[in-house]
Amino acid sequence: MACRFPRTSKASIKKLLADPAAKWDRSALTTHGYQNHAVRTAQWRYIRYEDSGEELYDETKDLYEWTNLANDKKYDRVKAELAKEFPKVNKPGPRGENAGGGEGDGPRNPRPGNPGPNQNNE
Repeated sequence: MACRFPRTSKASIKKLLADPAAKWDRSALTTHGYQNHAVRTAQWRYIRYEDSGEELYDETKDLYEWTNLANDKKYDRVKAELAKEFPKVNKPGPRGENAGGGEGDGPRNPRPGNPGPNQNNE
C-alpha cells in the first residue's frame, strides 16, 4: 500500500524538526480514513468521527486526555472554531473504504482470521 500525503497549507515544518521548541502558531490536522479528523492546537485537541462522535481535550490541563469536554455546552464555541480546520470535502479511499486507506486497515475491514475489535474478542 502506498503512503499518500494530502496537500495542505504551504507551511513548512522544517524549523520544528530542527528546533522542537521553535515558535509555532498553526494547528495540526490529522485524518484517519473517511471523515475521521482531529485538529490540535497548543491548547486543544478536537476529534470528530464519521459516526458524529467527538472528543475535546484541554491539553494544558489534561495532558493524558482523561476528561472529554465535547458534551459540555460551554465548549461549543471552541469546537466550532476548531472545526473550521477540518477538510471541507471528504472522499472515501480509492476502493471505497470508509476506515483507512487499505485492506485490513481499521475495525470495519478486519484482516481475514482476525475479527477485529468488539467482534467476538472483546
